[in-house]
Amino acid sequence: MLVSIIIPIYNVEEYIERCLFSVFNQTYKDIEIILVNDCSPDNSMILVDDLLKQRPDETRVKIINHQENTGLSGARNTGITIATGTYLYFLDSDDAITLDCIEILVENCKGEEIVLGAVEKDDKTLYWANNNIGSYKGSEVFDAYFRGDFYDMAVNKLIKKDFVLRNQLFFKPKLIHEDFLWSYQVAMVTSSMVIIKQPTYIYFVRMGSLNTNFTKRNIDNIFISFRIIQENIKENKYYERNSVVRYLVYKSYDFRYLAVKDAKMSLKEYLGIDFDLIDLSMKGQNSATIIKYCLLRLPKTLQFFIFKARKKLQSTANS
Repeated sequence: MLVSIIIPIYNVEEYIERCLFSVFNQTYKDIEIILVNDCSPDNSMILVDDLLKQRPDETRVKIINHQENTGLSGARNTGITIATGTYLYFLDSDDAITLDCIEILVENCKGEEIVLGAVEKDDKTLYWANNNIGSYKGSEVFDAYFRGDFYDMAVNKLIKKDFVLRNQLFFKPKLIHEDFLWSYQVAMVTSSMVIIKQPTYIYFVRMGSLNTNFTKRNIDNIFISFRIIQENIKENKYYERNSVVRYLVYKSYDFRYLAVKDAKMSLKEYLGIDFDLIDLSMKGQNSATIIKYCLLRLPKTLQFFIFKARKKLQSTANS
């Protein structure tokens, strides 16, 4: 079974060799390696060319050169279109995969639409532990997503290509943190999934990356995705389920706190966040959810100063 590994490349000259070595040396050999050069301005592609010259027998690589920068979403969408594998696998070019990554995922795949592995950091500690392992069918996938077992990352998911195409699961163009929206959309139409315990992906924590550098632009894009997600939840009346209520409350609370804590938004910027949480019933919810929901119903100016106070207390506690 052919697996297409899709790797967008942009400004990763310090990391691309590490990434590609982890792919070239996979124990599972039936792979297609799709490198999408998204107009990288550095020496990333020179390094790629040098690596391939050193490996003249490496015929599994396809290089696609964009004529203009389209962002991570556009690069991944190109990879989906070009791929000929039965399954797809997204890999960020500043990360790596375990040498048995694809072999482990394929061994655990019995035709399911998605197989999820765990994620470890470069120091061997777990970044994402899969605690609720096993096979999921139908509405069980829905429940797993809102319970937090289906992570909001596009990477490290072995996903069936015809399932992606049939459901038009392309990434929203020009959106930062597009994984959040895409993962929700994928989970809502998935009917079969396997979650495994083994780590298959190595996440390298890098200061300045999208995952560690939250700016106003990052936060604005997150809320663009969150608005789309909430609207879908509202249209389908998913908010009648307790797990969905908790999801909406916790995501809204966490993103607003990030806006103050990490993006360092001013009061004016915070008041300009284009998102309003829908009215939700707190019946059957735990006290933590109710407290967060009540805070989110307060005037936004008061919210802002409460989050500022929390940030200050957290900084004091950590010092």
